[in-house]
Amino acid sequence: MVSIVTDSTADLSPELVQRANIHVIPYFVHHGEHAFRDGLDIDSDGVYRLVDETGELPKTAAPPVADYVAAFDRPGQVIFTGIASALSAGFQNARLAAEQFPAGKVRLIDSRNLSTGTGLLALRAADLRDQGLPADEIAADLHAAVGRVHTSFVVDTLKYLYMGGRCTALESVVGSLLRIRPVIAVQPDGSLDVRERLRGSRKRALQSLVDDYRAHLPEMDLRRVFVTHSGSDDAAWLTEQIRKVGAPQELLVTRAGCTISSHCGPNTIGILYMTR
Repeated sequence: MVSIVTDSTADLSPELVQRANIHVIPYFVHHGEHAFRDGLDIDSDGVYRLVDETGELPKTAAPPVADYVAAFDRPGQVIFTGIASALSAGFQNARLAAEQFPAGKVRLIDSRNLSTGTGLLALRAADLRDQGLPADEIAADLHAAVGRVHTSFVVDTLKYLYMGGRCTALESVVGSLLRIRPVIAVQPDGSLDVRERLRGSRKRALQSLVDDYRAHLPEMDLRRVFVTHSGSDDAAWLTEQIRKVGAPQELLVTRAGCTISSHCGPNTIGILYMTR
């Protein structure tokens, strides 16, 4: 028996989690004296309400080691992949938890990604499990697949990046005045970098995502593609463009959870896929 475990930053919908039989460990959202479990006690809309009501950005935190221990304590072997170790302490906590079990019980895969970039790997692991592959073969496949996940997204407002200390007040003001829309991409080591700074309409920024998708189409794994957003009316337009450019077998639209939403703000949207 092989169990697949991920964390709530993978932004998989409850329907996908149930369908794929994946166990999800919730991250935490702290605001004042209150602690909420991502996806259970609060969602991204709740995060936005807190920011609007208080002017303060909630802080997100990795689950404690004990939560990983509880998730790994199940029959058979465990495959875990979560948000990139470069972005959170979660993977280190998972490693500490795994050390409390016999060697080989828990196999850890650093996704070097976030959101449904991690979700793509968790679903891939579930597919391989359902095909009857043993844990060591699943882990080897995922380690090889990590570098083939492509994640990029458009940030609509610099407000949340500024509040979170990821850009200066000057950058925020100038960016807003010039209508600069950053396109952020996950780097090979799991860190985030600005791929483009596009000035002008939001549609231009969205078109950049479509153009990137088109550029990678010859080498793309079209079995599964995600459009993930933190509350955006553009998801329908983006999915339509993807189908026109090159329709995948499965095109999934998911809502980002609290971790992504609290760092990037509302109306963030991205395309996430794997190459072969």
